[in-house]
Amino acid sequence: MNHADLIASLAAEANEIDNRIDGLRSVITGTPWVIECCPGLYLVADGDKYRGGSILGGVIQYTPERIDAAVQYVRDNSEGVFDNARKVAFRDALRTERDALIDIAHKLEAVSA
Repeated sequence: MNHADLIASLAAEANEIDNRIDGLRSVITGTPWVIECCPGLYLVADGDKYRGGSILGGVIQYTPERIDAAVQYVRDNSEGVFDNARKVAFRDALRTERDALIDIAHKLEAVSA
């Protein structure tokens, strides 16, 4: 994959995230929290198991009442891999990942010029 293809791919993913953010405007959700296992990886469903994955990939969302216990469970059961797992508001996670994709695309454009 060349730089132009990679930049286009990053832009498409950022656009998908923007669409999800737009879909959440003026919406009240009872499950506003996700678990950031480590920067860029969120707790996602993988069949009957869970793993770290993309914010766009089947991310598990939690209610305010359950998020703290779920974060602690991830920390306690990750064998040290996700010791710094933390709760993040879903919208904030989407924005963070979108901004990271845009930043990477700009850096690639700069080295491609």
